Amino acid sequence: MTWTGQSFSVGQVLTAAQMTNLQADITAAMAGDTGAPRLVNAGVDAAAAIAGSKLNLTASIVRGDLSTGTSSASDPSISSSFNFVVTLTAYSFFPMIYADDELMYMCGHSTDGGSADAPRFEMDNVSGGSVSAVCDWRYIAA
Repeated sequence: MTWTGQSFSVGQVLTAAQMTNLQADITAAMAGDTGAPRLVNAGVDAAAAIAGSKLNLTASIVRGDLSTGTSSASDPSISSSFNFVVTLTAYSFFPMIYADDELMYMCGHSTDGGSADAPRFEMDNVSGGSVSAVCDWRYIAA
């Protein structure tokens, strides 16, 4: 396609031919056709881009190749209206949580952990009685 260089006024309703020419102008500009405007600065830093031919998009990491570990925290007797604080390991997956009463709630911790590498939350007991809780998780090891 070649550059047409057409212009329109604000609010003008375009005909089908004008819209086709506008599409052709965009294509011509991106292709660097004669007469078309040129980008002064590259939209993509070519030095930082990775060519698709250099990416292996079919590769994956299988679980056996990934070094992981497991950890857990538990409290056998959480009194009514008390909580159980869990601090996860860095690079943790979502934990498996068990409580022997349905009236345990996962809540944000009352203080900032100060580090994204030490995420933590509370399990709050609102059951009215004593309950036990266990939290198990897997994490990516160094």
